[in-house]
Amino acid sequence: QTGLSLLEQPGDTTVAMVHPGHSFVETVALQVHQWVATVAPPMEREQRIELAQNLQTGSRPNLEFLGLISASSMLAAFGLLQDSAAVIIGAMLIAPLMTPIVGAGLALSHGNRPLFQSALWTIALGFVAALMASVLFGWMFLLFQEPQVTTEMWARCRPSPLDFCVGLVGGMAASYAQTRRHLSSALAGAAIAAALVPPIATAGLQIAFGVWERSDDGAPVAGPLLLVSVNVLMIMIGSSFVLWARGMRSDRSLGMQARWTLRMFALLLMLALMTLIWILQPFPMT
Repeated sequence: QTGLSLLEQPGDTTVAMVHPGHSFVETVALQVHQWVATVAPPMEREQRIELAQNLQTGSRPNLEFLGLISASSMLAAFGLLQDSAAVIIGAMLIAPLMTPIVGAGLALSHGNRPLFQSALWTIALGFVAALMASVLFGWMFLLFQEPQVTTEMWARCRPSPLDFCVGLVGGMAASYAQTRRHLSSALAGAAIAAALVPPIATAGLQIAFGVWERSDDGAPVAGPLLLVSVNVLMIMIGSSFVLWARGMRSDRSLGMQARWTLRMFALLLMLALMTLIWILQPFPMT
């Protein structure tokens, strides 16, 4: 208004209009957003609504979900005891863990706290159901044979930094497959299950067998549970980034949602960093 009033006054008044530019962070964020929009264009509005509804529905616990995750855990336990990779892969195909974890990623990109709480509750119930199912399977196994910890079980007792990449890439692949109708989400779901179901089954069997002592092969119970935690964190982070890039994000004017999302991202990254530091220590896992 001051500049316009000066222009209206008679005389030789020189006026310069200056528009504040973007900060460095805003400029980098804008360039990243433009690059992502070029590589993976945002979804149509109808497709975004359909995907959000499917993920919200699948992020609620029900008997079907608990039954499938329990059956998957028992099948994985059977494969672990047989040292059979084929049976373990079969257990991955029926595990319904992809939807609630990707639903948590959607909640992060949207800033949707109720959905995030519902997805976390579903993940927790699924974890408990899978763990208890594998413990019961281990107790049944003890009725017929002596306890044994196979090579497939020990392989999941030593988490490594590479497991962070498995969870991150699996989460990104699963969420991207969800946003593309011509791609099968079953394979991406199997990738997520590969990172979660066998470690849970391994921990359950070791609890049933009473295997607690750490050895050169790894840390029983603690190692598989740590592996599960790492993968859940990285899958959430990876899926939320892909969903955000594909247009599943809230309006920028919603400041409270944006602040909550940033706080949750910071918390998840801090937990992942703390876990990585613990894994890299020479004494706990070796």
